[in-house]
Amino acid sequence: MFKNVKAVLLDLDGTVIESIDLIVECWATAFKNKGINVSTEEIYGDVGLPARTIFEKRVGSFNEKLYNIIRGEATTCFESKKDKYKLLHESTVKVLKKLREKSILLGLVTSSSCKRTYKILRELGLNNLFDTIKCLEGDLRGKPYPDLILHALKDLQCQPSDAIYVGDTIYDCLAAKNAGVKFVLLKKKWSNQAQINDKCIPDKIIKDLNELLN
Repeated sequence: MFKNVKAVLLDLDGTVIESIDLIVECWATAFKNKGINVSTEEIYGDVGLPARTIFEKRVGSFNEKLYNIIRGEATTCFESKKDKYKLLHESTVKVLKKLREKSILLGLVTSSSCKRTYKILRELGLNNLFDTIKCLEGDLRGKPYPDLILHALKDLQCQPSDAIYVGDTIYDCLAAKNAGVKFVLLKKKWSNQAQINDKCIPDKIIKDLNELLN
């Protein structure tokens, strides 16, 4: 796909795992339970942002108590329904393993909390497939800021020019560009192509992770 790629960084939700529909459903339900009208279309548009940013964007300001309640309800919803969804496809695992066989360094970069990220990776048996995992903690800012990608590259001792970032949203694209990394868009139904092309043009568009092996 690209010459001389030493590292492939991947987003979690919507890229490595098929969790976006459930995330949107749970956020919408949690908002509705507190009398906050937010459409699923609006939440699909927020996919890729940190949870707190989504809350502030839809509520208009930050109320820690209300945020913790809504986020807690969304998390409980996700945990109670996730087994009904096929979050991980076997083909994704095969792609990750084949990339490793090619001596490509792998990194996971997500705006999700580290608690949630590591829990999901352990449950799906993915934690040992990545050479570095970067999630929201400490002073690191979530996407579209480049912090997480830059820290992943530092761990991998890799220059931005030698890496690509694979994601499914405008915020993934912006984070990659802000970090000086080539961006590969994994196109999904919520990937607003017009919005992405207007604000951040991907270097490559794919419909399946298998295309990374080309």
